[in-house]
Order: sequence, then C-alpha cells, then structure tokens
Amino acid sequence: MWLVLVLLVLAAGHCRADSCPDVFQIIRPDEAHASLELVEKGLGCLEALDSPISLVGVVGSVHTGKSFLLSALNHSTSGFTIGPTHEATTTGIWIGMTSMMGADGSRVLLLDTEGFSAAGVNEAFDAQLFATALMLSSHLVYNSVKLITAAEVEYLETLARRAHLWRLRDVGISPFRFPPLTWVVEDFCQDLLGATPIDWLMSFLGERDVRAGRRPLVEGNYTLASLFEDIGAHTLFLPAFGRQALRNLSSVAYDDLDKDFLSQLDDLRRRLLEDIVSISSVRSGKLSGRGMSVFLRVLVNSLRDGHFPSLPSLWSSWEGQLLSRARADALTYHSTAVKLAMRKPPMPPADFAANLTAARIETERIFRDSLFGLEPLWRGPMDDLREELSAREVKDYEINDAAVDRELDDAVEEAVSKAEHAIERIPLPLRAADLDAAASEHVVAASDFLSLRIGRYATSVPKRHARALRRLAAACKASVTSVKLASAEEESSILSRAVSSGLRTYDLEMTASTIRLSAGILPISAREMDSLDLAARRKALIDFDRSIISPRGYETDDPDASTRSRWLRRSDTALMLNTSAPAMH
Repeated sequence: MWLVLVLLVLAAGHCRADSCPDVFQIIRPDEAHASLELVEKGLGCLEALDSPISLVGVVGSVHTGKSFLLSALNHSTSGFTIGPTHEATTTGIWIGMTSMMGADGSRVLLLDTEGFSAAGVNEAFDAQLFATALMLSSHLVYNSVKLITAAEVEYLETLARRAHLWRLRDVGISPFRFPPLTWVVEDFCQDLLGATPIDWLMSFLGERDVRAGRRPLVEGNYTLASLFEDIGAHTLFLPAFGRQALRNLSSVAYDDLDKDFLSQLDDLRRRLLEDIVSISSVRSGKLSGRGMSVFLRVLVNSLRDGHFPSLPSLWSSWEGQLLSRARADALTYHSTAVKLAMRKPPMPPADFAANLTAARIETERIFRDSLFGLEPLWRGPMDDLREELSAREVKDYEINDAAVDRELDDAVEEAVSKAEHAIERIPLPLRAADLDAAASEHVVAASDFLSLRIGRYATSVPKRHARALRRLAAACKASVTSVKLASAEEESSILSRAVSSGLRTYDLEMTASTIRLSAGILPISAREMDSLDLAARRKALIDFDRSIISPRGYETDDPDASTRSRWLRRSDTALMLNTSAPAMH
C-alpha cells in the first residue's frame, strides 16, 4: 500500500515551496462533517518540503485560542485565521510554515486543528481529528482556557485510548507510545498556591491524589501518563486587555501583547523546541514533507475505510466494544498463528505444542495491550479467553496428530512403492548371492528415504516412527521373497528350454553322422559310434550354451572360462544331458 501511495504522489507532482502560502489546509471535513477528506492543493505544498520536518500540533475545545497560540508561537498574531464571533473559523487541519528548527535540525511546522465539541459535530469526528493530529505531531499541545477540568481530562483520555487502539490495530506503528504532551492553560489568572502547573495536571492523572467526588473512567484509572512519552503543563496570562483587543487579537501587534504573556510564551516555545524531533518512518528515517504526505494518506484512507473504532458518548458504554474488539483481535491472531503451524509436512507433536504455547502467550499479550492500562477491565475476561484457547488447543492437537499419522502412512506407502518398483526391475534370473545384493541395495535406499522423510518424528512419537519403519521392512521382505521365486522360475524355464534344444541337436547330429558314415552299410563299429557320439555331444552342448540367455549374475571376467563350463558347474541339467544323450542311441 505504501508503494502505491508513493507512486501516486510522484505521478501527481507537487507545488514549488515558494509558490505556497505560509498557512494552508491539508484536511477538511466532508460534506456531512462526519469524516476527513484530503486537500490535494495543501498536500502539494507539504510535498514540496524535501528536508525533514517536525510538527507542533495543537488540539482542544472550540474557541480556546488554538489558532492564536500557534500564530504567537511563530512571533505573530496574524498567521492562522482567528475570528471575533462565536462561530468557529478553523475547520479540519491546517499547516503553518515557520523558520524555527527542531533539536535534530528538522524544520518546525505548526499544525492547527478544528476545535472539539463544536455545534453539529459528533464525537466520532473529534476522535478522527485528534488521532490524525496525534499521529502527525512530534509534540502535541492540548489547549484549554482558564482551568483544567475533569471533564476535559476525561474526554482527552477517551480520545487518546481510542487513538491508541487504532494505532495498535490498523496503523501498525511501534512502539505504542505517543509524542510528548503539553497541556496549556490560556487566560490563567489564578493562584496555584505554591504548586506547579504539572502538579495541577497530575492531580487529575496521578494515583497520589484520588479524592472523593472525582469522576473516574475505570476505577479511577487514567492512562494518559502511560500513553504519552512525556507530559508537561504550562500556563499563559491574558495576552491583551480591553474588549476590542480580546475580541480580535489579530488586530494587536505581536510586540504589543502583554509582557507577562510574552515571557510565558517564550518559556513555552523554548520547552517545545528543545527536544522536538522529526517523527521517523521505518523505511525512510526522518520524514520529509513528501513522506509526511504519504503517511497522511495512509491515515486518512484507514479512517475512510471504516477501520477507526466507533466512539459511544459514555466511556462505560464503550467497555463492551473494547473487550469485544480486543478479544476478536487476539483470537484472530491465534487462528493465524495456528494455521501457520499446521503446515505441510505437519510438525512433530512436541514442536507443535511449543508453537501453540507461543501463540497463546502472544494472544494474551495482544488482548492485554488492546486494553492498555485497563487491568480491572480485562482481568476477568482473560480467564474466559484462556478457556477458549484451551478448548481450541485440544482440537488443534487432534488435527495435528491426525496429520502426523497421515504423513507417516503416506511416507511408508511411497517408500514401499519405490522399493517394490526398483526390486521388480532387477534383471532375472540371478544367482542367489547377486540377487540378495541387488535387492538389499534397493531396500537400503527405500529405508534411507523413509528415515529422512519421517526422521523429525523419531523423538516426539517414537512408537509410531518405529512402526512405520517396521511396515517398510515387512513390505520389502515380501517383495524380495517374491522376486527370488520369480528368479528361480525363470532359471528353471531357461534351463529346460536349453536342455530340450541340446537333446534335439544331439539327436539330429547322431542320425546324420551315422547315415553319412555307413552309407547304408550296417552295422557301424563301436569305435566309430563313440567318435560320432563325442562329436554330436559337443554340438549339443554348444547349442545348449547358445540357448541359455545368460543373466549378468553369471558373467565373469575370466577369458578362459566358457559359458558352457560356467553353467555345467552350476546346473545338474548339463550333467543330465551328458548322460541321457548316449542312452538314447
């Protein structure tokens, strides 16, 4: 998705920096004022900034002086638009250029936002606006007027929790900590009675000041101090005096503002700039204006696609949604992890159990992190989640065990098939020793194949592993026995045919020789008969040798050994030929 957005940005081009105004809008509300829309012209100005940038963002309720504060931070009173009426003048998100530099050398920009709780604007829009400003800012300022109230702290807590959940689930930014937060109280004239502004703020957030009558979110558990990287507080005196000046501060020159206000403003500016740095991208390091534009598109597209959790009016009514979403996210992760573990070939049971244990631990962590800081809320449901995981694991073990059995069966069948096919292809006949050697070679090859394929199961399921090896051994033994019988039958058939051929040759030779010798005069002398017998017998044995298809097991490298002598040494059939032929005559 990042690559697609980058290509779109590159294809669209961007404005030249010197052609952009000092203040420009990058996000506006849609027509229904319910979600955010990108302002392409403003994004073009942002994309023109090639060097790293860092943003100081200001959020807060409507008409609390956010736009004026940002202009004043930039040593002006007329940068961002401010109005003299009760109607809000800022909508969406605006960017203001400055010459200020961050601690890391990045160019500091100012980010102005539409005020919360405006007439006709629902809380869901406020939440989207806050989350986007939060993600873009290197330092976030929450602006209020006169006082810090529990209602504002509670609303900020709700917005921050919701942004944290979105950040964890859909934006995927890690680690899960927000930028520094500074709470600024404008028009402050009260006496803090020796306390500091941060003490005042922490009286709402810290556990050291849990007082009767305070309105807690969940058992008095605020988590702003844990979510934000650092929290500070600052007060500002009235910037000017007189109805007309306070009604429209843009009409007052910056140097004419109240000196106490300017002094406190200088302290605030120094605090904001002393440690501000550009937010980083995993791919590109510090973000430039173009990188920030791409990041902003990702954020707004995520909001537009409906990935942002809905926000009920009351925190208590949101607990159920938080729990449900956290449980669903955790179980979705667990299902994905188990699916990956059930790969082919299946894992040995011990390894599979280790993967399930790791998946359980991570699932529980995701569930807790999704309910960050709400231990009283997730402690009971965690037990229910663990029961669900245990029930799933029982089925998962059964499925994996069945897969292991199938793998063992398939491996044995393939090994047996390889062995039988190889043994059946041995040329027959072979003498017993050579046949045993050839068959043994194929049996060993099949055993090695099976051992290599199922070796991973030897430790986890030794009995099933050994049974698979025994099945192969039994099948190979049967195959070898079968091929030995076939070899014997083939040898017997060959010899039988050779003997018949030899006897027929002997008979023909004796008859022909006798006729030629006697020329019809009988009888023939015994000496002549012996000579004829010897010659016929030699031809018969030569024919016997030729009739035999000699298998490789009978061949020899000895040049003096004849085929006939080899078969005579190995077969009583040749002896039968030597004795039976004379008897016939």
